[in-house]
Amino acid sequence: FHSLDARSLHYAPNTFDLVLEKGTLDAMLSDKDEGKHNCIQIVKEMARVTNIEGSILIVSHLNANESKGMKWLEDVVFSGLKAEFRERREAIKKQQTQFYSWSIHIHGGEGQLIKDEDDEEVMSYGPAVYIIKKKSVPADRAQELFSSKKKDAKNVESENGDETELTLPP
Repeated sequence: FHSLDARSLHYAPNTFDLVLEKGTLDAMLSDKDEGKHNCIQIVKEMARVTNIEGSILIVSHLNANESKGMKWLEDVVFSGLKAEFRERREAIKKQQTQFYSWSIHIHGGEGQLIKDEDDEEVMSYGPAVYIIKKKSVPADRAQELFSSKKKDAKNVESENGDETELTLPP
């Protein structure tokens, strides 16, 4: 057991097959001044220490089926993965690392109608589980993704019931 700062892990890149985050990001967001920045840094560190073909598992009360959850996914998770990519890009240019990309599977409930504090019916989806997979990418495909001028990194690959997969270029 190690007590560490999740924003700055002392482990080497590509160390763990599975990184589990349950509630830390949700708790960090309670800091209105530094919460979002801290969460981005935590996601960046999780991405860095995850092995190629490994996964990050996030359990959060912020469900991407709701607008607040989707904003969190874009602002925190995507931003953290992109920050890790920007650092990795320099190593890739020097051929010091393997090429990889990310896919995100989002598992959340279908939702149910509940009464809010004003006794009005609203849809509630409950917590969500995000499975973020670090996938190996062939060099020619990686070069195509790296040289792409597209600014929008989100491509919906598939949608199936309560599960959605998003693929982020490296």
